[in-house]
Amino acid sequence: MRWRPTSRFIDLDEAEPRFRRYERAHPALAKRLLVKMGLEYNGTDEGRRDMVKRMPMIAFSAPDDLTSG
Repeated sequence: MRWRPTSRFIDLDEAEPRFRRYERAHPALAKRLLVKMGLEYNGTDEGRRDMVKRMPMIAFSAPDDLTSG
């Protein structure tokens, strides 16, 4: 069965904690990602939040009819 995922931009209040969790679970990859994107921050919560404002994040999910059954 083939399906097309739905997508949405994640707002700042959702994106910041998601990146924080990713960064803690994968510190080396998070650092490389930021370097590749030309982004950096000072390691503080406030700095992370300011940085995430410049990093668009998108969530992908299955269409509702696939996840409900």
